[in-house]
Parts: sequence; structure tokens; C-alpha cells
Amino acid sequence: MEKQDKFIELLHELKKKRFTGFLKINFSQGGITKVEQTEDIFKKNELK
Repeated sequence: MEKQDKFIELLHELKKKRFTGFLKINFSQGGITKVEQTEDIFKKNELK
């Protein structure tokens, strides 16, 4: 459960920072193995 808790915490932080990208989540045998974050900086600059 530790990885899932960290993932939920990551989602909350991204929401606070108005994240404008996407996440790629890799699963293996029912567990999270890797989370990749890509942010669209052009959209972020337009929000300011």
C-alpha cells in the first residue's frame, strides 16, 4: 500500500499546483511499478 499512498499524495500535490499535463502509470501484477509525469508548459503559461 505504500506506493499507492505515495501516488495519492502525488495527485493531491499536482491538483494544488494546477497540473496541466498527463500521468503514465505502469502496473505489474496488480501493483504500481512506475509513474511518469509530463507537463504541458504552454498551457500552464496561459493560465497565469
